[in-house]
Amino acid sequence: MSAAKRLGPPAQPPRAALGRVTAARRCTCGALAAALWLAGCAAEPVAPRDPSQGGVGVESDGIVFDVGGGGVLPSDGGGVADAGQDGASTSDSGGAPDGGADSGTAGDAGGATDGATGDSGGPLDAADIGPPCPADCDDGIPCTTDVCIGGTCTHNISPAACYADGQCFFAGPHPTDPCRVCDPKKGQLGLQPAATGKSCDDGSACSIGDACDGAGSCLGSPAPGCCKDNFDCVSSDPCVGSTCDAGSGVCKSAAKPGCCKDGVCCDLGSGAVLPKGTPCGKEPLATEWACDGPTIKKREKVAGCDGASASACGGSAADASFGAWQVVQTCASGSACVLGGGGAAPSCGKPPNCLSNSECNDGNHCTVDTCAQGDCSHKPEAAGSPCGNAVIATEYKCSSGDPGGQVQQRKAVSTCDGAATTCPTTTKTPFWGPWQVVKTCAYFEICKVSTPQEAGTCVGAPKCKPGTTCCTAEGEYAAKATVCGEKVLDTEYQCVGTPPGNMVQMRTAKPGCSGSSTTCFEFSSSYWVWSPWQTSKTCAAKESCELTWEGIGSCTTKTQCSPTSGCCTKEGFFQPHGAACSASTKGSADSEKKCESSDKGGWILSRTATYGCSGKASSCSYATADLVWDSWQKSVQCKPNQACKDSFGYIACQDAGVCSPTSGCCTEAGTYGAKGSKCKSSSSAWETERKCDNTQILKRLGWAGCSGASGSCSYADADLVWDAWTLDKECGPKQTCKASGTYFYCSTP
Repeated sequence: MSAAKRLGPPAQPPRAALGRVTAARRCTCGALAAALWLAGCAAEPVAPRDPSQGGVGVESDGIVFDVGGGGVLPSDGGGVADAGQDGASTSDSGGAPDGGADSGTAGDAGGATDGATGDSGGPLDAADIGPPCPADCDDGIPCTTDVCIGGTCTHNISPAACYADGQCFFAGPHPTDPCRVCDPKKGQLGLQPAATGKSCDDGSACSIGDACDGAGSCLGSPAPGCCKDNFDCVSSDPCVGSTCDAGSGVCKSAAKPGCCKDGVCCDLGSGAVLPKGTPCGKEPLATEWACDGPTIKKREKVAGCDGASASACGGSAADASFGAWQVVQTCASGSACVLGGGGAAPSCGKPPNCLSNSECNDGNHCTVDTCAQGDCSHKPEAAGSPCGNAVIATEYKCSSGDPGGQVQQRKAVSTCDGAATTCPTTTKTPFWGPWQVVKTCAYFEICKVSTPQEAGTCVGAPKCKPGTTCCTAEGEYAAKATVCGEKVLDTEYQCVGTPPGNMVQMRTAKPGCSGSSTTCFEFSSSYWVWSPWQTSKTCAAKESCELTWEGIGSCTTKTQCSPTSGCCTKEGFFQPHGAACSASTKGSADSEKKCESSDKGGWILSRTATYGCSGKASSCSYATADLVWDSWQKSVQCKPNQACKDSFGYIACQDAGVCSPTSGCCTEAGTYGAKGSKCKSSSSAWETERKCDNTQILKRLGWAGCSGASGSCSYADADLVWDAWTLDKECGPKQTCKASGTYFYCSTP
């Protein structure tokens, strides 16, 4: 309800007109009804009263609100105005109405107060009203006091009420549930359990002594003759079922369908028909005999129940069944039970050599050992039957060629040949067992089995799919200059031999692989693969090979040059490459020297060059590649205490002591240390190498060596001096050494 109506904007009627009562009731218990109206006062409907008369009013839904002095007013302290006797009031600091006669600073009779001065029922101004509230502070709950304070709606539950299950309740028992009470002192948001033992009714006709359990529930004890569920209803007749009617609390009985009470095929305990095949006849239909060591036993087949009728045995042979084995006779010591032929009863006689096949085992893998008529027989096992446990062959295969594949293994044992009683050690028809996984490769490895007889292993995954373009069978990129297509991309010609009568040769280019991918290159000439030069035509005696401006070779009768030129033959053709130019003075083009050896008393060798012919022109060629060199000749011999030395191209005989003996690669005699010897000043290894050896990781150290041409240490790969391989790490059980680039590690399959 709305115990205090919202104060509107400044242009409002006088306060005397704001207080109102709707369908009001008024308690007759006196001036304190505002605080005690829920305590059980008698109330009677009254007509709406004039708010200017002051006092307390009650709305039709039973909520107390202040109607004195023009309704509920905002207070300076932010609280709710007190219900004074004359309507003039001040505020308890932020408190709710207390119903007392608080003395205001100034008041008027039926008018509104204006701060401390008060005016006589005049219009409200903005200072009196404060911030506006929502359109309506009513929360719709009848037991809350809804007040607008400082522009905010507040909702306080009345002191003598509780709010639970979406309803308001007076202090005291629940109107329909005596096991729950409203006790505002213990809590207003919810109901409290009533005291244990308080009388109540659980609604069941089959319970007595109903009382509250102290937890909010009503419980009773079962009444004699009543039931709550089927467990309370028990029938003494196996053919009658009893169930509980929860509505009336009475057990109801009904006959069970198919139930029996007598008959040779009736289970009298449960009333059920005995299962099909249950023995029920008296006269034997058949007899079986058996020997159990020295004991003669028999069992008889009699008529059996058909599973449907309880009164008589079934008439079908399928219903008949054997009874239990019965001892007929136990043979005396020294004799044994001997089975008779044709289903006749056994008799006591000579003990047999065997009673079961297991007693006839001769230990041979290729015999069938059986016991028949008390004697053992050992016939050869059929040819091809597996025998023995010795493994005579092992095969390996890969589950797939994909990364993460498995190495699989199977083993074979020998087989019988159908004639011999012993298991052969070799056979052409071994018996193979199932394939079993012996190793699973890592995600970056593939299984590799070279031959079925070679143990499989895991290797690095292929770089490409074997058999595809530019990919080898091992999954590696095909080497550079590997032909990958048959398309002819280019053709080149050359002239070979001395004209006239020389030859025209040609070669063709096809697409090639790069060595680092599976791409077949057609448009990059650096990857083309050129065929070997082949003679396409041999020119006649008066013809010579000529290349056209397009580079195409052909035979022509035209001469190329004047025979008087330095590089022209007398027939008028270019001298071949490597021929000396006749116009050049011998040895005038260049000269060279070198040391024959670095030994004392060694020789300085020299040679000269003459300008040669390029094979493409008639004039002398001054290109270094076309020079024609003489053979090396001894020119100067060093003195006995000197040796030939090459100092940056300067060749001369020098004293033999050419380095300091303290240098790392200098001998005590001052000569360079021999190539392949270890540098004396090398104190730590320059390089370390590792490799796998099955279950071991080996390593060796490389030291700076001597080049044989210097007294200083050489760190060139060709001059390093390596130690012997030594053990670096021993792998654990079932581990093997693996390599990934330059990283070596022990791997568990």
